[in-house]
Amino acid sequence: MGASRMAISFCALSLLAALVPTGCSRRAAPPPTIKVGPGGSYGIEKALTVRGPDNVSSGFFQEFEYAVHNDEFSLMVITDLSHLEVVGGGSGGSSTGATHGHWKIKNKQPLSYRCTFSTDEITSGQLTIGGISKSLAKGRVFLVSTRDGDMTDVIQVDAPLVRAGPDPSPEKALKNLVKENAQLRGFLVAKLVKGLKGEQAARRNDAAVFLYKTDLAREIEAPLLVDLLKDLADWTALAAAKGLWDQSKHEAAVPALAGLLQRKKLSIYARREVPKVLGEIGPQAGAAVPALREALNATKDEQLRAAAEDALKKIEK
Repeated sequence: MGASRMAISFCALSLLAALVPTGCSRRAAPPPTIKVGPGGSYGIEKALTVRGPDNVSSGFFQEFEYAVHNDEFSLMVITDLSHLEVVGGGSGGSSTGATHGHWKIKNKQPLSYRCTFSTDEITSGQLTIGGISKSLAKGRVFLVSTRDGDMTDVIQVDAPLVRAGPDPSPEKALKNLVKENAQLRGFLVAKLVKGLKGEQAARRNDAAVFLYKTDLAREIEAPLLVDLLKDLADWTALAAAKGLWDQSKHEAAVPALAGLLQRKKLSIYARREVPKVLGEIGPQAGAAVPALREALNATKDEQLRAAAEDALKKIEK
C-alpha cells in the first residue's frame, strides 16, 4: 500500500514538472534589432591629406577601423601601428550588429577587437580589444597603443562624431575629429615625434611625409623642427621648414627651403614641393629668389619649372 502511494505521488510530480516551464525551456531573447550600416577601414593619411603629390605616401599609420549603426558612426579604432609592423588583417560584421577585426603584427601576437550590442541602442555596445573591455556609453573613439611584448594600452575618447547617414564618409569623420579633438592630435603627434627622433632615415622620412601632407608639422615643438632642418632624408627638412613657417614665420624657414633647391640628393617629388611652399609664403620669401631662378634654369622637369615660375610670380608681385 505504501509503495502504491509513492508511485502515484511520483507520477503526479512528473506530470506537474512537465506542465510548469523551467528556466531552461524559456525562449531565448531575440537578437537586438540595431540597424547595421557599412563599415570597414580607411587610411589616416588619406583622410587628413591637404597637400603633396598623390603618388607619394608614407604608410606611417595603419588604416583606422570604423563601424556604422543606426546611421551613426558607432565606433572608431585608431592604432599607432605602421605598415612596417602589420603583415595582414581584416574586419567584418554580422546582421546582429556585432563587428570585429584584427591585425597580424610582426613578431607579436595578433591584435584583435570585437564589439557586440545587447539592445538596439549604440550605447549598449561593448568593445573588447587586446583583452580590455570598454562600454560605448563612455565614448566611441579608441586610441590603441602597442607596447613592447604583447601589452596594449587603450584610451577611450568621448568626442562627438559627425552623423554617418546612408552614405557615411569616414574621411569627413576623422578629419573633423582631428580638427576638434586635442587628445587625438596629441596621440598622432606623439607617435610622429618618436619616428622623427628615430635612427632610421626611412622612418624619419615617413613621419615627415605624413606631417607635410597633413599640415600637422605645426604641432611639433619648434626646437625639434629646427634640428630637423639639417636632416638629409628627402622630406624631413621640407616638413620642418613648412612647420616652422606655419607656427611663427620662423626666420630659419626660407633659407632652409632655398637650400633644399640646391641640394643635389633630393627626390624630384620633394623638390617640386619646395617652390610651392615658397610661393605660399609670398613676398617674404624674397631671399629664395636666386635659388628659384637657378632651379628654373637648371632643370628640364616641366612640373618643377612650372612650380618655380609660379612661385616667382607670387614672391615678386
